[in-house]
Amino acid sequence: MEPEGFLFIASCSHNVDSSALLAEIVRGMTAAGRSGRIVREAKAAADHPVHTHLPETAYLKSVLLQLN
Repeated sequence: MEPEGFLFIASCSHNVDSSALLAEIVRGMTAAGRSGRIVREAKAAADHPVHTHLPETAYLKSVLLQLN
């Protein structure tokens, strides 16, 4: 990817929480010798609510990065 390019990564697995996804992104960027900045982290929209007693319903998450 060209410098200043945007990378969008999303996960729909309840087995990967937001912090684990971000840790894997950082690990991959480090292994690739790249750095960047997080432009936006997002979760499901209001029409896809998370049930308070079912944490696995918080399975949608995404990160938009701008790479250096």
